[in-house]
Amino acid sequence: MRRPGASRIKPAESDDSLLIGWSEISRYMRKGPRCLQYWVKSKGVPVYRVGRYTMTSRGLIDQWLMAYGRALRRQMTEPQFDKLQ
Repeated sequence: MRRPGASRIKPAESDDSLLIGWSEISRYMRKGPRCLQYWVKSKGVPVYRVGRYTMTSRGLIDQWLMAYGRALRRQMTEPQFDKLQ
């Protein structure tokens, strides 16, 4: 059982380790490879092609997740004026 408040993201010691391949990246993000590929195109997940490899780092993914979460929370708290009319 996890401690209350314990993060599901691995500790900072692994921030710079590379994730290579769609399956490894998607396993880290706990999403399927197809979902991850969609998010790369539509939401800007920081994934890069180097030759024939797709890669990123845990630190980049963690930073993106934090920024994306903040943007979603901000969007949810702003009033939706177009829906009020």
